Formats: sequence, C-alpha cells, structure tokens
Amino acid sequence: MKKIKHLLTLTTLIFLVLSCKKDKLTGDNKFLTGTWTSTSTLANCSIIPGQPMNPNWTLTLMEKGKYKVCSDSKTIDHGRLLIKNNLVTFESNKKHGEFDGRTILKFNSDSLNIDRNGCQDDYVYRFVKK
Repeated sequence: MKKIKHLLTLTTLIFLVLSCKKDKLTGDNKFLTGTWTSTSTLANCSIIPGQPMNPNWTLTLMEKGKYKVCSDSKTIDHGRLLIKNNLVTFESNKKHGEFDGRTILKFNSDSLNIDRNGCQDDYVYRFVKK
C-alpha cells in the first residue's frame, strides 16, 4: 500500500511539472533571449524619449520560456512566456503583474516594443538589448 501511495505521489508530481505550459523561445523569437533595459514607458498619453519613466527596469527573457522584470535589484514581475497567434505574450505569476497579458509586438536584434496604447497607437514599453 505504501509503495502505491509513493508511486501515485511521484506520478502526480511528474504530471504537474510537465503540464506547466510555457513556450521555449525558438526560431526568430530566440533573438529575444537576454537582458533588456527600458528606454521609455508611455503614461498618460505622453512619452519622453531618452527619459524613461522606469529608467532602472531590466527585462530578462529566458530561452526556456520564462521572464523577469526588475527595478534595480528588486523583482517587480516574473512569469512565463506563451506564444499566442504567433506573438510572445507574458503570463505573470503575480496576481496583478505589470506585464500580465502584454504582448511583444515588434522586435529586432537590439530593441523590442511591448503592447500598444489607446492614445496615438504607440507602444507602451520600449527596451533595448543590454
């Protein structure tokens, strides 16, 4: 009976680990892997290029499909990356995570833009490769 209980517990644990959905960054999305620094954040429909509202933000995207956003050395958001409609989308582990549900809409080897706003159809967050 004890062996069956241990086997059932082990099987459940393996199932939970393997069923956690996250998408590995492959193909063109592999360019996203690395650390990015905030260059601008749009707030109240106004942007100040070169003077980011969150100048100390770094976004780390990991090849295994995870992300972390830090301000100085403090983590402000973290979670996993999902591919939805061929776009990389953030799914936060925090209840009201800053990046939860946001999508990377445009990127190249040295910059990326996240989400559009309702003001002038501009990007909400802009980052450059560190």
